[in-house]
Amino acid sequence: MILNYSKESVLDLIRLREFIAMDNPENAKKVASKIIQSIEAITNNPSIGKRLSHYDNDVRELNLDRYVFRYLIEQNIITILRIWHGKESK
Repeated sequence: MILNYSKESVLDLIRLREFIAMDNPENAKKVASKIIQSIEAITNNPSIGKRLSHYDNDVRELNLDRYVFRYLIEQNIITILRIWHGKESK
């Protein structure tokens, strides 16, 4: 599977890292790295996320640790659409 990130998901990751860095810059690096590793693991089992029926396409959502990832599966491409902390509302 090919993994792509939407512009919004990249901005989400930057936003999360900057927020964490306000209190703990070193932890911000670790969290960002863990998020990226978790996303990369989705390529091994793309159907692991819950399918969101209110979308016409195969959009899925997965909660891993404290973070939520929304992604789209199209043929052999996974596009990460959004990333947020579970305490945020989306």
